[in-house]
Amino acid sequence: MMQGKVLLVDDDELIRHSTEQWLSMAGFEVIMCETAEQVLPHLSKTFPGY
Repeated sequence: MMQGKVLLVDDDELIRHSTEQWLSMAGFEVIMCETAEQVLPHLSKTFPGY
């Protein structure tokens, strides 16, 4: 069962991939990005930014 979607941002490749694996195993859909700039296209224009 899908738990939701996570935008994962980390510049450390090992941390990024291990966290992605953990979240995927917990049922989350994970979109991985290395920089904050890479995340921007995945955010809604109305994202409040918390």
